[in-house]
Amino acid sequence: MKNCILHIIYILFSIFLISGCQNNKKINQLSDQIEALYSKKEHREFLLDIFKSDQGIRNKEKASSEEFQQVDGRNLEKIDLYLDIHGHPKKSEVGEIAAITPWVVVHHESSPNSFEVRKKYFPVLYQAYLDGDIDDGNISFYLNRTYRIKNNSDFRMTNPYKPQDEIDSLLQVLGFDTLIQ
Repeated sequence: MKNCILHIIYILFSIFLISGCQNNKKINQLSDQIEALYSKKEHREFLLDIFKSDQGIRNKEKASSEEFQQVDGRNLEKIDLYLDIHGHPKKSEVGEIAAITPWVVVHHESSPNSFEVRKKYFPVLYQAYLDGDIDDGNISFYLNRTYRIKNNSDFRMTNPYKPQDEIDSLLQVLGFDTLIQ
């Protein structure tokens, strides 16, 4: 009996080890693919493929939450590696849709730790906003959704206000103002 239990533990450990190695191999292959992006056209095509994947699942009738999570997780993995290797794309180099793709992917991320994921990518996205690669509507929408995720309610301001007033208020309320200084 003891040998049988040890044998089962050995088999489970082997399966775990093999699956972990396969996942690392996939990440390394993806990283190599992203590092090999050279021309602006290659960057644009890579980002547009991610954007199409993101929108494809959202336009699919009767997509399950598991399908959303799978596509969103894969896209986030690609964007994470892309941002680590190349930084945020410039709208003037890859076009508007490709340039907002990192924002779209992070904005659609819906894991249980969504707030922390959004917080992690905020400095990069905010810099892209300051550089004109994403607009004030995008960053405002991102911050409002982040507020909703954190507080289970919508952020309210008294009218009239300018978009930058809302952005500044949300930065302060979320504590993100400390992430950009």
